[in-house]
Amino acid sequence: MSGSASVGTTNPSPITEKESLDIYLAKWSPAAPTTSFLEAAVRDAQTAIKADPPAMWLGTLAYLAAVEQMGHAICRRTNPRSLQGSRAGFLAACKDFGDSSLSDANRGILYDVRCALAHQYGLTGNAKKFEYTDDVSAALISRRNLVTAGAEARIALPALWTFVDDMVDLARTLHASGDVAILSDMTPNQVKALSFSIYR
Repeated sequence: MSGSASVGTTNPSPITEKESLDIYLAKWSPAAPTTSFLEAAVRDAQTAIKADPPAMWLGTLAYLAAVEQMGHAICRRTNPRSLQGSRAGFLAACKDFGDSSLSDANRGILYDVRCALAHQYGLTGNAKKFEYTDDVSAALISRRNLVTAGAEARIALPALWTFVDDMVDLARTLHASGDVAILSDMTPNQVKALSFSIYR
């Protein structure tokens, strides 16, 4: 079936913040007229890593794009903030919705991994080199027993995927309780426009 994609709308009718968040944080549905950029990234990531053979790097990049997407759209209502640059937004999303035990330094490492994959589709980002494992029992980030010369850390891809899935799940849970807000310098319609529409 053929179709075309469109981003956003022209002259949209005003909506409430809650309505915009309902759209942005909605899970994918074949019946829905739109899919948010966030859900598209997560769904594509999950599809990639479950493929046979798995598209691990593509899936990991999509997961990290989802983190940055969250950082450019939403925050905790208890911790309001405005739109920031790529790194600051990524780190803020990790802090707002990620595992609270992850240190600021390790959040920074995840951003550097994002840069390695997004800019070079390789192992080095922001002049830092990483090695990777698909060991499902490995910690998200480890600096011990590295085998790659000059590597900063070893990244466990399954743990990274779970980390982002948990971020999105927490954002949806917090939204249900009223503890998610859009960024202070964005409007509900701008957040609603962060979505794909497929016309058939």
